Amino acid sequence: MADVTYTISKDQKLSEEQIKMIEEGRKYQDKLLEEGRYEEVFDEDCPSTDPELNPEGYAALVKAVGKRNRMLAELAKKRA
Repeated sequence: MADVTYTISKDQKLSEEQIKMIEEGRKYQDKLLEEGRYEEVFDEDCPSTDPELNPEGYAALVKAVGKRNRMLAELAKKRA
């Protein structure tokens, strides 16, 4: 299977066809993972956030998500 790359702008909305293609690709990848024919690869740009494999990375992710959620809640209060 060839890698396909698309570049979209921040304000561009995906078409139904693009969404379907992404979903089909993810299902195919999940199938390969289940069959053991594919391994997820993590590196310094994309570390694992599995709490058992990388507790520090998971803690950092949880902290970042909490910070983002608090910021979004503050923005929502200001707009209300």
